[in-house]
Amino acid sequence: MADLHGQGGSAVARAFESCVLSQTAADEGLLVAVSGGVDSMVLLHATAWFASRAGRKIAAAHLNHNLRGAASARDAELVRLATEQLGVPLFTDCLTPGELEAESIGSLEESARRA
Repeated sequence: MADLHGQGGSAVARAFESCVLSQTAADEGLLVAVSGGVDSMVLLHATAWFASRAGRKIAAAHLNHNLRGAASARDAELVRLATEQLGVPLFTDCLTPGELEAESIGSLEESARRA
């Protein structure tokens, strides 16, 4: 395991090692699902930082659900710009407006997670 945290270590680095890096083979890449919200953007940046220090490859995935009109497009653009800046390959897909609602079983949020 790469030394991601130097002398004394940090709780965040130890948690990342135990929750992510130690659960995947050293030759496996990591795929980060990124919505464009604060939590997933922090996860993207942290994963990119840790992966570069551990010699691991990462990629990101973004699905534009088109639930919030222009705000959904802004999220997609934010993810695109961030991954470009970080040098992280990005895989994207986009649902047509109303597609998710038409297929919704249960709550819309649950349908979005399944998509």
